[in-house]
Amino acid sequence: MTEHHAGMQRVIAVIGTAGRDKQFPMDISHWEFICRAVRFYVRPGDHLVSGGAAWADHAAVWAFNEGLSASLTLHLPAPFEASFSGGNGTSGGAANHYHRQFSRAIRRDTLADIQEAILGGAQCTYQAECKGYAAMFARNRLVAEQCTHVLAFTFGMGAEPADGGTKATWDMAGPGKMRRHVSLKPP
Repeated sequence: MTEHHAGMQRVIAVIGTAGRDKQFPMDISHWEFICRAVRFYVRPGDHLVSGGAAWADHAAVWAFNEGLSASLTLHLPAPFEASFSGGNGTSGGAANHYHRQFSRAIRRDTLADIQEAILGGAQCTYQAECKGYAAMFARNRLVAEQCTHVLAFTFGMGAEPADGGTKATWDMAGPGKMRRHVSLKPP
């Protein structure tokens, strides 16, 4: 993650688990670990990219709000005004559900963090509100296309993320980009 070509800004996609896997329940210690890792890897001139999901993706929002990065792009799965648009069975509804769980676990309003980032100058794209979860895949493609670097957090143990949306985004980014996987499993 230290490779940096002179004059080129690193565009780092922060991706990973959104806390959906019941086999790996997450708590504030996971969040603190993710934040420490992001603080280690991110430099002030970096541009961060996030899909706006709970847990791993949210570390990009946190880093931007903390002034650790120069800029942030959020590729969101639905329109956003204080929360994501959409009810049950939509990408926005799913995002709200997992952010509510995440907010309870770390004792802070993570949707308010997203709003703060937007008001603080984060660039945003929004997928249209619709039934189903295609908007999640569409925003993942935008994240993968925009980045020059990928920082992924999953419970996988290898050099690549565990299967799922994170692995799909990792694969879409391709081997030509600097990619680093950080396992959330204890050693």
